[in-house]
Amino acid sequence: MDREKALDQFLKHMCYNPGSFWTCSGFLEEYLSIDDYNLSSSIANELIDRGWSKPSNYSNNTMMVTYEGQQVIENHGSYSSFLRSEKKMQNKKTIAATAKTVIPMGIAIVSIIVNIYFGWLNYSDDKKIDTLETQIGNLTHNNDSLILQNDKYRNHLQREEAEDTSLRN
Repeated sequence: MDREKALDQFLKHMCYNPGSFWTCSGFLEEYLSIDDYNLSSSIANELIDRGWSKPSNYSNNTMMVTYEGQQVIENHGSYSSFLRSEKKMQNKKTIAATAKTVIPMGIAIVSIIVNIYFGWLNYSDDKKIDTLETQIGNLTHNNDSLILQNDKYRNHLQREEAEDTSLRN
């Protein structure tokens, strides 16, 4: 039998028999046929460290279940269920901590991408404006050239007309 199951059985036994002191090594030997002092010490120390049992005055291996220990069995049903619940809670804490880091980084990355995109759009618009201004300048120059040619042609026509009038007279 593994440590988890042995701890579960001993905690349940103390919960079903509250108000009495029980020796962990004695329970393991008598009820589970386990003769391993290191295992019983390890189980006893965990139960005491978690506050699920209180040791007797003369031995840490002899203990009585506490209210907290009874609540573990009442709320979770077994030590194994408690460990699964504890692991899920730890995973949730890890996910929450990771989310606190990842979400702001994601927002920052999206902000950078949006700024780059709008910067590129602005640059693209500036290039289009520059191109259009150049085309307008060229058209204005062409228009001025045409006006100048038109003026020269009018002057030429006026001179020819003036010459024709002077010849007629």
